[in-house]
Amino acid sequence: MDPDQWRDVSRLFAAAVDLGRDARQAYLVDACGHDAALRGAVESLLGAHDQAGSFGEAPVLALQDRPKRLTAGSQLGPFRIETLLGAGGMGEVYRAQDTKLRRAVAIKVLPDSFANDPDRRARFEAEARALASLNHPHVGAIYGVEESGEVVALVLELVDGPTLAERLASGPLPLDEILWVARQLAEGLEAAHDRGIVHRDLKPANIKITPEGSVKILDFGLAKPEAAPLRPEASNSPSDLRHATRVGVIVGTVGYMSPEQARGQPVDKRTDIWAFGCLLFEMCARRPPFAGATLAETLTAVIEHEPDWTALPPETPLLLSQLLRRCLTKDSKVRLRDVGEARIALAGPAIGVIASGPARRPKRRGAVVPAALATLAVAAVLALGWYGQARSEATPGQAVRFVVFPPEGTQYNFHPGRGFFALSPDGSELALIASTHFAIYGRDAESRIYLRAMGDLETRPLPGTEGASSVFWSPDGRSLGFFADGKLKRLDLPHGAPITICDVQGAPFLHATWSRTGVILMAHGNSTAISSVPAAGGTPREVVTRNPSNHEVRVHWPWFLPDGRHFLYTARLEDGEGEIRLGELDGATHLLMRGSSNAEWIDPNVVVFVREGVLLGQRVDLTAMQPVGEPFGLADHVEYFFTTSRATFSASRTGTIAFHAGGELTRLAWADRNGKELATIGSPGEYEEQSTRLSRDGTTLLAARRQPGLGTLDIWRLDLVRGIEERLTQGRGSELTPVWIDGERSIVYAADSGGSIPHLFRRDLASGAETQLLPGGLHQLVMDVLPGGSTVAYAQRSPSGHFSVFQVSTHGDPSPSPLLPARVDTFEMRISPDGHTLAFVMFNDERLDLYVGRMPMTSAPVLAAAAVRSAPRWSADGRELYYLASDNRMMSVPVRGTAALALGTPQPLFELKPSDALLEVARDGRFLLLISQVRAGERPIVVNTAALTPSP
Repeated sequence: MDPDQWRDVSRLFAAAVDLGRDARQAYLVDACGHDAALRGAVESLLGAHDQAGSFGEAPVLALQDRPKRLTAGSQLGPFRIETLLGAGGMGEVYRAQDTKLRRAVAIKVLPDSFANDPDRRARFEAEARALASLNHPHVGAIYGVEESGEVVALVLELVDGPTLAERLASGPLPLDEILWVARQLAEGLEAAHDRGIVHRDLKPANIKITPEGSVKILDFGLAKPEAAPLRPEASNSPSDLRHATRVGVIVGTVGYMSPEQARGQPVDKRTDIWAFGCLLFEMCARRPPFAGATLAETLTAVIEHEPDWTALPPETPLLLSQLLRRCLTKDSKVRLRDVGEARIALAGPAIGVIASGPARRPKRRGAVVPAALATLAVAAVLALGWYGQARSEATPGQAVRFVVFPPEGTQYNFHPGRGFFALSPDGSELALIASTHFAIYGRDAESRIYLRAMGDLETRPLPGTEGASSVFWSPDGRSLGFFADGKLKRLDLPHGAPITICDVQGAPFLHATWSRTGVILMAHGNSTAISSVPAAGGTPREVVTRNPSNHEVRVHWPWFLPDGRHFLYTARLEDGEGEIRLGELDGATHLLMRGSSNAEWIDPNVVVFVREGVLLGQRVDLTAMQPVGEPFGLADHVEYFFTTSRATFSASRTGTIAFHAGGELTRLAWADRNGKELATIGSPGEYEEQSTRLSRDGTTLLAARRQPGLGTLDIWRLDLVRGIEERLTQGRGSELTPVWIDGERSIVYAADSGGSIPHLFRRDLASGAETQLLPGGLHQLVMDVLPGGSTVAYAQRSPSGHFSVFQVSTHGDPSPSPLLPARVDTFEMRISPDGHTLAFVMFNDERLDLYVGRMPMTSAPVLAAAAVRSAPRWSADGRELYYLASDNRMMSVPVRGTAALALGTPQPLFELKPSDALLEVARDGRFLLLISQVRAGERPIVVNTAALTPSP
C-alpha cells in the first residue's frame, strides 16, 4: 500500500470509527464507491478496532453491566469459578480452583460471537494448540480445554504479579531491570518462533512479572503458525488460519503492530520483533515509540514516522540504541531477523551493565530480579573481584553498574524520614538495612545491618545490629554507627560487639555523620537542631539550631567534609524550599547553594544532591562559598520525598554512588467476606495506607496518593459509581489522613504547609477554600470524626515520640482538649458508628495490640487482640470489629452490649499477602483492600562505580 492509499484508508477510518454499524456501511458505500480494495482495507481496520483489547486488561468494575458466561461458585468440569478477572476482544477470563489438583487456574471463555464464527473459532483452537506446544518458563502455560453446553474455554496457568503496563506505571525502570525483562521476553519469543508460532499482539498488558521475578508472555489469542505452503485442496477451508491474517485483514493492537501488520499484509516472526522493539523503547523512554491522539494518527505514525529517538535517556548504551533501531526498521527485509540475536546482544557485557552475582529469583512478591546473565558471568567476576581495577578501567563518565538486592528472605524498609544504606568512604563496601518481616508503621524490630564488600557476591548479616534504623560509616571505614533501641551505637569491624555511645530521644528516624576528629553529628528528620557527641561516648550538645531570622523551620541531614570540621546540612525554609548550607563545629554557618535534599561530598569538590528525583552533582568553591558551573546529572530516577528532604542515595569520597529508584505500585480492590476479589477501583499508584475514608453511602472515597518525582502525597476523591477521579489537593507539600466533616461538604486533613511538619487544615469542597485549624510545630495526624460531624480526633507526637490524642472543633474556637488519657499512646483510632465506643492500636514492646474502650474513657480499655498488624475497622452496625492479625489473617471480633462492653472471640475470615492491607469496610460488608503490585523494598540498590567525569 503506497502512502497515498494509506492516507485514504486512515481518513475514512477516522470518519467511520464512531458511527453505528448501519451508518458505517452507508458511509463506506458512499465514500468508497466501486473501490473494493479501499473499502476492504477500511473495514478490516474497523474490525481490528472493534476487537481491540486483551484478557485481564479491562478492570472488573467496568464489566459489571456486561452479561457474564460464568458466575462465582459455578462449576465448569472440575473447575470451581471464583471471580471474573477481565475481558477483551477474545472473551472473558475467570479465576477458578481446580478441585482435582487443588490449584488456582485461569479460565478463558470463548464468546458466542467467536464460537459461531468458523474463522474466530479456528483462532481460539489455534491458541490452544500453539500454547500446548510451548513449554517454556517465560510463556504462560495451557493446562487443557473444557467444553460444557455452549461454553468452550481454555484452562490456563494463573500468573500472579503486575503486568508490564502496571510496572511501567509505577515509575521508571533502571537499566538493569530493563535488560533483565527484555532478555526474558526474547527467550520466550525465541521459543515460540522456534516452533513456528508468531504472537502478533505483544504489548505491556500481555506480559506479567511474577512474584519470583520471572517474565511471562500471555494471551496468544492472536497467535498463529507462520505461513507454510498450502495444498490446493486446503485453500478454501473455512477454518484455515490464513483467513485470520490474509492480506487486508488487520489483527493486533494499534501502537505495537508492525507496519506490515497495520497494512493488513502477511506477517511472520519479524512482526513480533517489531513489537519487542516497541516494548524495549517504552521501557527505556517511558513512552511508546508510536502514539497519536486517535487510532488513525497512531497507525499513520507506525507506517510513516520514525520514533523520537531523542526520547531515549542520554545514558542509554550505544549497543542498546542500535538494537532498538534494528528492531524498529520499517522495512521488514532489513529488520532484525531473529529475536535470538536480541537475546545474545542483551546478554553481552558491552551492553553496559555488570550484574550483581549469580542468577537467583528471590521468592518475594513483586520482585523484578535483574540477576547475572550466563554470558556475563566472567565479566561479573572480574569486575566484582577487584573493584579498584573495574574503576580504573572505566572511561570518564561511563557508568559501570551492578545491583544489590535485599538479602534472601528480607526487604528494604522504606521510610520517608531516613535512608537504609551507606557506602564506605572509599566505596569498597556497602552497609544496608533490611527486615525479615514486613515493617508495621515504620518499626524495625525485625531489621538488622548487612555488609556487602564489592569484591564479594554475598551479603552477610552483622550480629548485634537487630532493630537498626539508620547506618553510617566512620571516616576510616573501620566502624559503623547506627541507631537502635533508643540509642546511638557503634560497631567496630570486622567482629566487634555493639557499644552504646549515647541515648537518643524521639522516634527512630535519625541520621548521622562521623568526622575524622572523632565527632558524630546527628539530627532527626523534623529536627530544629543538629547535635554533636564524641564517637567514644558522651552527652550530646547542640551545634547548629534553626535560624528563624533566615526563615528556617528545620535543620537536618548533616554530612562531614574531609577536614573533619566543616559539614554540609540542609535547612528547610518557611516557603517549603531548602538551602544546602556549610556548617562549622563552632556553630558558624554559610549558604552554599539552594537545594531541598540531603547532600553528600565527593572529592575533590563535588556536592551530590537530588532535585525532584534527579541525582545531581555540583562543583563548588569552598573558599568563595559558591557553586562552580551548572549541576550535572548522575542518575535520572532516585527515590525522593520532598517533605523530609530525604533522597535514597549514598556517595563515597572516591566517586562511587549507590542509589535506589523506589517504584512502589499498589491498587485498590473490593473483596467479599471470604476474601474473593470483586473489583478494582481507581488508578494504580502509590497509596498511603493510613489515608483513606469512605463516604457514608459508600459511593465516594478519599485517598492519598504519591506524586512521582516529588514523592509527596495529594488527596484524591474517587467517585466509585462513575469511575471518576479528582485531585483535591496539589502542590509541593503533602496532604494525608483526610476525613469527611459537615455532612461531607468539607474535609479535614494533615498537611505540611510551607516548611512545617504535618498539622491540621480544613477545606471546603465547594469553594476549595483552605483554612489552617492548628498552627504548625508539632506532628499531627487526623484520626476520626466525633459524633455530630464538626469535631475531629487527632494524634499529636511529642518530642519523645509519644502520641497523645486530642479533639478540636472544626468551627468556632479551635482550642484543643484531650480526648484520651495521656497514658494512651496511639495514632490509629476509629470510633464506632453509634459514637459510643472506640478502638485503637498501641505499641507494647514493639508489638502492636488492639484495644477497645467506651467514650468518654473513664476506665481502662479492654485488650481485644494481641500482636495485630493493622488499625481496626468497624462494621456498619458496630457489632463487629475487623483487623489484620500478625499472620496476615483478616479477623472479626464480635462486639456486644450497650451498658457494659463485651467482646467475643476473634474469628478468622481470610488471609492476605504480607504486603497487602485493610483500608475500609463498606456498609454492605465488602472490604476495601490495598493490594501490592510492586514492592519498592524488594527492588535493588544500584551501585555506580564510575559516576563522575574528572575535575576540570
